Amino acid sequence: LEEIKLTNAKIREKEEYERIKEELRIKREEEERIRKERERERLEKKKREEQMRLQQQKLKEEQERLKEKERLERERIEKERIQQQAQQQAQQQQAQQQQQAQQQQAQKQQQAQQQPQAAPPKPKVQKSEQQLNEENEMKLFIKKKIVQITNNKEKINS
Repeated sequence: LEEIKLTNAKIREKEEYERIKEELRIKREEEERIRKERERERLEKKKREEQMRLQQQKLKEEQERLKEKERLERERIEKERIQQQAQQQAQQQQAQQQQQAQQQQAQKQQQAQQQPQAAPPKPKVQKSEQQLNEENEMKLFIKKKIVQITNNKEKINS
């Protein structure tokens, strides 16, 4: 009877040991499953954050590109405006010079008509050095503006 009790106690002890062992195995498996789930969630979160960062970076780059495009467009418009002003100024100066030349010609003709016919024709009045310098400066200015306008057109077209 004592032996049976010992045997039964050993059997119960072994069964308890196996039950505890099985519970520990199940607990370890559950902990491993939870660890893997947390790791998966962490990686997914990291991936989402990276995607958001990339998306924000793309947005920022697109905004910078648009700002640059707008700036270039404003510069182009300003260059065209300056070019038109320079062209108008050059045309006005040219028109003034032509008008002055016409007025001088008309004065010469009027003076020639008022003078008696017997008088010899007056020799051409020599232009002063200052007048020649002013004319040369004006011609040089007009040439520079034409070159500038041509260069601006080439830049715009390219």
